[in-house]
Amino acid sequence: MRLNFNVVDLARWMMISLSITILFSPFFTNVLEIILFGLFIFNRDLRARFWSFKNQPLLLASALFILLLSIDCFYSVAPLKETLESLWGWRKILLLPLGLVLFNDALWKNKFAFSLMTFVVIVSLSCILFYLLELNIRAQVPGVLIRNHATQGMIFSVTLFLMSVFLLFKKHMLPIRSAWFLGSMLPILGVLVYMTPGRSGYLAFMVVTVYLGYLLFRAKLYKVLSVVFLLSSTLLLTSPLVQDRIELGVKEMQHVDPTNIESSSMGMRMVLWKHTIELIQDRPLLGFGTGGFEEAYSQKIKDNPDWEKNIMHDPHNQFLKIWAEMGMLGLIVFLSMLASSLFQKSSKMYFHLGVGVLMAWCATSLFSSHFSTFTEGRFIYIWLGIMLASESNKIKH
Repeated sequence: MRLNFNVVDLARWMMISLSITILFSPFFTNVLEIILFGLFIFNRDLRARFWSFKNQPLLLASALFILLLSIDCFYSVAPLKETLESLWGWRKILLLPLGLVLFNDALWKNKFAFSLMTFVVIVSLSCILFYLLELNIRAQVPGVLIRNHATQGMIFSVTLFLMSVFLLFKKHMLPIRSAWFLGSMLPILGVLVYMTPGRSGYLAFMVVTVYLGYLLFRAKLYKVLSVVFLLSSTLLLTSPLVQDRIELGVKEMQHVDPTNIESSSMGMRMVLWKHTIELIQDRPLLGFGTGGFEEAYSQKIKDNPDWEKNIMHDPHNQFLKIWAEMGMLGLIVFLSMLASSLFQKSSKMYFHLGVGVLMAWCATSLFSSHFSTFTEGRFIYIWLGIMLASESNKIKH
């Protein structure tokens, strides 16, 4: 007797599982990722899907960026081992084309959305319990259960946006389901604003809130954006935690304390950006090659004070990092890849979900490298692949 085994559905469930495991377990993430890549390499049906969906703009643009990453390895100033490790670290971007060829069906997009919503609701309720009991895990503050406070804030902001857009577009949703959505959003919002000390999460929340305002009142765009921005800012600023984090960030940007550099994250970013811009001016067109930032940066500041040498692997700005490593051409290709999202033929609701979260990631990546970090990088590529996958193409038998 032959089992009815659908390898495409298996790969889809693995992608959905990855979106959750990246939030708490690097080990399970790596295992799932390798198995998923293996399925695409060795299974003929999965490989064939690329030819059936090859005309998607985002798929073609991501392939070009991956090709350029590989070419830039040949002139990287970093040692060969570090260059190859950096290229291997970028494997996360492969999740983007995989999502684009797997999630051509709105039903599976819904399965992904509800899986993420359910997981985040459970986590938010657990966060409240841990906060009240003053318990912490992985040396995080009580109320932070996802890998770190920045990641938790961003994922919670995305989930609030996801649930809001579902309420907006699913006009025939059953009242009991609408009530579940609204009730579930309250603990997520409470944990984000009052328990999660992540400035990236606050910024992501602001961006998706403004985008949601655009969706609600596009006819009166400028007035409504101003009102939505004001309301979201007011909500955040009612939290003493948010006030303290923003005030601390402003102080750090104004003054860097060399005796306690680890507690001056924004101050250190100012120093990193200054030196990175100087580095880019040395080789603006081609950059220093894949994985070459740390080697080039360390040489740039070798005669500087020791306290400036504490952080050299990442300038905490995704766009500066890509420019420094891949040059102007690499930055143009990367920005073109992001812009190609606007030409995807996904249905309207999912298109807005993809673009809204992409805008949030672009904003937070001005202060971090959220397209190349382990968790945030994987999440955005999974998210864009699933949400923006074209639903108009059909598999050719």
